[in-house]
Amino acid sequence: GGARTAMANTEGREQLLVNVIRASEVAACDPNGKSDPYCIVCVVPGDQSRRTEIKPATLNPEWNETIVLPSKTLAPFVTLCGVGGEVQLSGCLVVDMWDHDTVNQDDFLGRVLIPLRGLVPCSRSEKWYPLTRHSAKDNVTGSLLLGLELTLGRGKTLVHDKMDSALCSVSTARGYQLPVCSGKDILDFPGQTERIEMGFSHVFVEVSSYHCIAHIYLTNYRLIILSTSTKPSARSSGHGSALDLSMWIALNNIMSVETASEPKAIRRQHKSTAQATSITINCYDFRTVKLVFILSETDAESPSTASSTSDQDRNLGQRIFRLSSPSSGRKNLLKYASEKVQTTLHGLGVGGNGGSVPQRTSSDSVARPGKEQSGANLGLTSWDRRHTAPAMNGEARPRSGAVSRVIPEEGPIIEVDESSDNSDLEDYIELHFPDNYLIDSANDRRFPLNEDESSECGEASVVLSPPVATSSLVQSFYFRLEHIILNIPDYPPAQIFTKEFKGDFELFMGWDTYNFPKEMDRQGVPEGKWQLTVANGPEYKLCSTYPQLLYVPRGTENEQLMEVAKFRSKNRLPCLVWVDSKTHNFMMRCAQPFIGTAGKHSSADEHLIQSALNSGPVDSHMTIFDARSFTAATGNRIMGKGTEDVSHYPNTKLIHLDIPNIHAVRESYDSLRTVCLSTISAKWYSALESTQWINYLSLILKGGAMIARYMKQRGGSALVHCSDGWDRTAQLTSLSQLMMDPYYRTVEGFKVLVDKEWLSFGHKFQHRLGYPSHPQERSPIFLQFLDCVQQLLWQFPRAFEFGQDYLLCIADHLNTAWFGTFLCNCDKERQQLYATTLSLWAYISAQNFSNPHYSPTSEPIFPTINLRRLRLWEEYFLRYDGTALAQRGRMQGHTTESELEITAHLAESLQDSWATTTVVWMSDNRTNECCACQQKFSYFRRRHHCRACGRIFCHECSKNKVALDHLGYFSPERVCDECHGKFSGPQKSYDMETLTGSHSNS
Repeated sequence: GGARTAMANTEGREQLLVNVIRASEVAACDPNGKSDPYCIVCVVPGDQSRRTEIKPATLNPEWNETIVLPSKTLAPFVTLCGVGGEVQLSGCLVVDMWDHDTVNQDDFLGRVLIPLRGLVPCSRSEKWYPLTRHSAKDNVTGSLLLGLELTLGRGKTLVHDKMDSALCSVSTARGYQLPVCSGKDILDFPGQTERIEMGFSHVFVEVSSYHCIAHIYLTNYRLIILSTSTKPSARSSGHGSALDLSMWIALNNIMSVETASEPKAIRRQHKSTAQATSITINCYDFRTVKLVFILSETDAESPSTASSTSDQDRNLGQRIFRLSSPSSGRKNLLKYASEKVQTTLHGLGVGGNGGSVPQRTSSDSVARPGKEQSGANLGLTSWDRRHTAPAMNGEARPRSGAVSRVIPEEGPIIEVDESSDNSDLEDYIELHFPDNYLIDSANDRRFPLNEDESSECGEASVVLSPPVATSSLVQSFYFRLEHIILNIPDYPPAQIFTKEFKGDFELFMGWDTYNFPKEMDRQGVPEGKWQLTVANGPEYKLCSTYPQLLYVPRGTENEQLMEVAKFRSKNRLPCLVWVDSKTHNFMMRCAQPFIGTAGKHSSADEHLIQSALNSGPVDSHMTIFDARSFTAATGNRIMGKGTEDVSHYPNTKLIHLDIPNIHAVRESYDSLRTVCLSTISAKWYSALESTQWINYLSLILKGGAMIARYMKQRGGSALVHCSDGWDRTAQLTSLSQLMMDPYYRTVEGFKVLVDKEWLSFGHKFQHRLGYPSHPQERSPIFLQFLDCVQQLLWQFPRAFEFGQDYLLCIADHLNTAWFGTFLCNCDKERQQLYATTLSLWAYISAQNFSNPHYSPTSEPIFPTINLRRLRLWEEYFLRYDGTALAQRGRMQGHTTESELEITAHLAESLQDSWATTTVVWMSDNRTNECCACQQKFSYFRRRHHCRACGRIFCHECSKNKVALDHLGYFSPERVCDECHGKFSGPQKSYDMETLTGSHSNS
């Protein structure tokens, strides 16, 4: 009853009711095994929060308290779209749970973060939300039951569904939807399951010194960047110039985010500046994207004032054009405004007389003394209303200065602010539209709607109209990204699609690519010598990180297998993974034994190895390949582990392959990332060599080739292991089989190889790809394997049925968490995903990755491992380097007609005048060299900003000057050589109509 009363007192304003009901199985933080939980509820960012009561000594607290978040709290996150009463919601509701302590600081128990975008107005929902972490060190458990009810202001409706549908259409046209196979059907992924959480317009995007102005959208799958400042062009793009940087970034691919104020990154427009803040997004795929948000000029207003102003603007459908003009040009301003409206209406085919704007008479019109009625000859009437603006609900809105208004017969009202004689001040043209007009914010125009057109046009235009950034929205965006990075591994987007997909048929997940018994039959496992055992079974009794089915020597009992498992690290006992169908030589894999300093041995383990040798060819012999160095293996003996004593294993020998561990690989990867993201080209090869990345590839390829040569040329069998048998072991067994077995060099065979050696035998994908609570276990082992395969592709381009794009596709989705393939650490954990996620192979199967130069051969391939023959995988590691982006800019002029038509249409639909009249200056500390000649700055070589592009140059590269009327520079200003060629040549004419995006024809 109290909640309903509070709702009735809002007088038609926004309100959110949060009913904190109860929690279940929260973490115990007190010595008595209990906690004293309480909750804090707020909308972030914000300093207004509400707190529940403390429930002492319980792990299952019950509150049943209702907290009211009023309009003042929600106002900064409600954006009016200007179409009737349609609004967008941004921001996040946060409920933090704490354990109360009387002596020490309160302990964090968990967080529930709910994007406001997902709430349904006027509908109460109750749902259990899992508690998530606030930092990487948090160990949270349990869940929280919340009841939520959102009420919008009077006459307001949400536009989110239209935005989602329109974004889906745009992403489909851009090629941002992934085709996936579901039986005989091809589906779009993520399709209609994608939901926008936040959006921003007019964001300055920078990637490796290239930049653009873009709209950005944060969805439940990814961050989408749609450029608005460039169009397809056949002209090459110079270094550091504007480029179409439209792209998407999977949320799980974000490695870290950084925020900073940008005192030197400013908007320069009409001789004014604006505050700016930046968020830098670092990705696992060697991509660093900097987003600079130019904060709204109304950002300093109080929430209540901003909300009130937005309501007034919405009622008149107001659009504002800011045009800087000297005093001599003021008399032409009304003429320009009327021409703009007339041209727009003519292009749209609306208005009387074939699009012309007929004269409208009014008894209220009074000619202003001393001013020319420049609109009269164009069928427009102007008059003066001093110090007032249009009436709002019977009240006049105060405004300083004088206002001239021009009202056409149909279409928008033109209002020109002529408040001052100072030529440095701005003129404002405000277009007031009737309610039956729909904004197209990209081109600052409105379409008259009828019932048949309103729905379709509305969806297309609203999606291109995200709000301009404010400090509150940017903080909320950064807060949301931080939360995603910490928690998305536990709640991957892969499960969203199957949960929300709506179709008339059953989804096929694509997990049927690999069948272990079928694969072993293909290899030709000799009958009577090996057996398929179910000793591990569905309960994973032998080893929790092994598959359910295993191949072991025939006659091996389950009890013996248990003894062998106890002798091997992580219970990873020796098992068969490959057999040569001609010679019956075999390959087994396992983990290191528990030898210790005392030199222990296991008779069961020795018997298993001997039985395997007896299952091979006559006079069979085996080599144990230990991926570690001798020093590392000996060091493990101190911890009770080590390597085999071959004196206990007849007909065997031991070889150490000296491959570094996961920690060395992680350091190498981080160093490589730093080198590839650096803009300095001096001593590039020395810097690359210092990372040790290619050297490590050489060692892995050398080990794989050694195993393959030993089995194929010397007729021996192999037992491969490292420490725990799930990192370097998987690399060696996979590469050696790829060299020996031509089936694995086909598109389908490579899928089977990855499923068998990496997924079923328990490579720890979740931890190796960067699990927040296990930062020391992050290491790009599988990416290193793909790089080794790429080296084989370069050396044997005809031996593989697939090409480089196939490997790039797998590498790209290694960190997206869109598919269940790379989500878990082992087969046991992955069992729950088979019915709830799609396999990556469903996406791979929907595309053509065939190699036109493929020439099948049954012969093994042995690569050259010399460092001279190995190279950096530029297509992956340098995709977002400045040189690659320059090539991308040059290729814009070589697209097909159909691609150019689609791209041009999208670019034009997103184009706006803001992009052509805005420059964001590069910060002084962003570079220590000239953007043109790459010479380092010094006391004698000073920094200079180009007024046209905002980049930093030396004196020699920026000594030219040119007037930039569209930026408010009417006197010549310093520009770089490239911009001087753009703005000073006779081939370009930048009149006011061109710069504001108007066209003489549709």
